[in-house]
Amino acid sequence: DALGPGGAAGGQPGSFAGNMMTNYLVGSAAPGYNRVQTAIDNLLNGFTLFGLVEYYDQLVVMIKQIMNLHDYYYRIPNITPRKSKLTLTSKDELILQDYLSEDFRLYQTAKEFYLSRINEIEYDIEAEAGKLTHVNKTIGNIVKESLGIST
Repeated sequence: DALGPGGAAGGQPGSFAGNMMTNYLVGSAAPGYNRVQTAIDNLLNGFTLFGLVEYYDQLVVMIKQIMNLHDYYYRIPNITPRKSKLTLTSKDELILQDYLSEDFRLYQTAKEFYLSRINEIEYDIEAEAGKLTHVNKTIGNIVKESLGIST
């Protein structure tokens, strides 16, 4: 198995290695609580704004709107273009789903809330995010070329 003997690397659900998003948002709540619901409540009530990695450009556009920014392009991080050599078996996937079950539930709720908030905004975030993505790729390619970095 890709995860090695004994399944997921380093711990059980609720340990530091597993369910890190949930652990962070739960903090030091008293024992006997519903960890996922506590994390969801803390996320939705304790933060003014949060984002999700796969919707990063939409978050940047929302921040631009909120803060009335004019120049809001950002440097695209160093993303490795090659695919991972790690292949997960269906058994590995089941182990990870179980191991990270709290984070999966937290993420699904956070994503639903995040997308509903985007849809409530009377501004075409998707169109603006598409422009931002295109311009950032173009600027990134120009910078790479000027530095002699192959793409």
